[in-house]
Amino acid sequence: MRAISATGHSTWWVAPILRDAQPLWIRELVQGYVAGYNHAVRQHDPADLAPWCAGEPWIRELDELDLWAHLGDITLMASGRNLVQLIGWAEAPGPDGPAPPAPLDVMGPPAAASNGWAVGGDTSASGAGIVLANPHFPWYGEARFWECHLRIPGEYDVYGVSLLGAPGIQIGFNRSLGWTHTFSNGHRFTVASLELDPGDPTRYRHGDATREMTSTEHTVEVLGADGEPEVVSRRLWRSHHGPMLNLPLLGWGTETAFTYRDANIDNTAVMEQFLRMGMAADTTELRKVFHEVKGLPWVNTLAADSRGEAWYTDASATPRLTPAAQRRFTTRLAENLVAALLYQNRIALLDGSDPGDDWQDHPDARSPGLEPPQALPEIASRQVVLNANDSHWCNAPGVFLEGYSVMGGLERTPRTLRTRQNLLLAKALIERGGATREDLLEAVFDNASLSAALLCDEVVARIDDLIEQGIGMLAPEGHEVSLVEVRDVLTGWDRAYRLDSVGAVLWREFMSGFEERAWLDAGPLWARPFDPGDPLSTPSGLAPSPEGDHRPRRGSGRARAQRGRTCAGHRRDFDHGTAGNGAVGLPWRCSGGCARWW
Repeated sequence: MRAISATGHSTWWVAPILRDAQPLWIRELVQGYVAGYNHAVRQHDPADLAPWCAGEPWIRELDELDLWAHLGDITLMASGRNLVQLIGWAEAPGPDGPAPPAPLDVMGPPAAASNGWAVGGDTSASGAGIVLANPHFPWYGEARFWECHLRIPGEYDVYGVSLLGAPGIQIGFNRSLGWTHTFSNGHRFTVASLELDPGDPTRYRHGDATREMTSTEHTVEVLGADGEPEVVSRRLWRSHHGPMLNLPLLGWGTETAFTYRDANIDNTAVMEQFLRMGMAADTTELRKVFHEVKGLPWVNTLAADSRGEAWYTDASATPRLTPAAQRRFTTRLAENLVAALLYQNRIALLDGSDPGDDWQDHPDARSPGLEPPQALPEIASRQVVLNANDSHWCNAPGVFLEGYSVMGGLERTPRTLRTRQNLLLAKALIERGGATREDLLEAVFDNASLSAALLCDEVVARIDDLIEQGIGMLAPEGHEVSLVEVRDVLTGWDRAYRLDSVGAVLWREFMSGFEERAWLDAGPLWARPFDPGDPLSTPSGLAPSPEGDHRPRRGSGRARAQRGRTCAGHRRDFDHGTAGNGAVGLPWRCSGGCARWW
């Protein structure tokens, strides 16, 4: 039996391929890492470990292939691993018809987030570069960071953080170069619809030809309801694009099915990519690593060096499409409901039966079907470059990258409030100059709310209008709310999400009453629409109330706030998280590593 990875492959099949593809020095490094891990396991009694892992059966020694299987899984973290359950649910229709569609809750977790800045010498006080790393990774599980300083005399000297079980440093600095990462907004995989043969749901059209899918029987052990392992077998199918899927609401029917292709499925260069980044002396050498190794899986990179050079790139593995296929993709987003819904879940839909939508090869790319390094977006600057998980289009004030593949993210589209706030802070810092480390720490921890700065005064004015009309109470969802109290709380609020901010929770509930897409353009929240010529200032202005109703919208949000956290501010608007063995207060905005920046 073999365990099944996110892509329908046996992890034991992937692990030796990853191992054998490495240069000798990386093989030896991983062997040393495994030996060190096993030494630590032997030195500690499992019963004496922290309660969450004490006595667990997975506290054991590893072999080299265990670690390579884990590293292969990390490579797919923001790639096909998010589709693992859709692959497992994919069963070809049988005599009784199609299997039920996969449930909605198997679409994978929400996209992770981060903020990253690289400040150049023309903006910094010292003339050297500064890097701000603000990753929103969890405090638990396999995606937790470990802070460390790794040194191999004469070879490697880097301080930073590493994902648990991943040798080397993923975010950090050496003596002359620092760098950080944010999750890329681009697409690391594509889903493709297939037009099926009417007589056989495992055959499909591709251009003028008909192709047959292939299948493999996989067997795994799973933990049964009685706590004992049991054997489960499943036949998984593949098109020439990749594994078949069972999408929620759509399934695998008799006319249409869905398959996917992953840009990182054969990425064997991730370890070398991150290790050699730590060996670069400046942004010029760092860029050379990116162009030679081509192993970055799914993140943007922000870097700065002691010379004062700053650099941004989204060099993640990116599918290469023809210009015509890219135009069809953007048209599909506007005209095809399925494509639009999938895109809301960060899934790009192509036509898998049209050869014109197939990935295109390039001789300079790491693997067939991918963009080469020279086709990927980058900015070299001595001011500020940044990213807050939007696309490459606007990652420095007044700098717009256009003409790149839609698979790397859309251009001339609304930016999130978090991106806008990052850019506005950077713009002010550039204009002022003399930036220090303390300025960047203030940018992270000041917790100001951009949405409140833009809208709160207008909301208060609208509430005042209602009070003047004699409307002093509202009862959204059957819960009475005093508008005078609401107005007083918002008027006295400091427009921030600090631990001692009174009223922040009320604004949080007001904003969360709108769908996230409403935060991006004119509609129920904003009056003035997004303008690609002015992306930092638009959208703006509070949208009018529905005709004949002059009340502020989203009263239900105020009711939730009143019930949940006493919107009048009788207690501080914060929650608690666990750090080490203690509890720490967390502003609502960033509780649990939340990606929102309101």
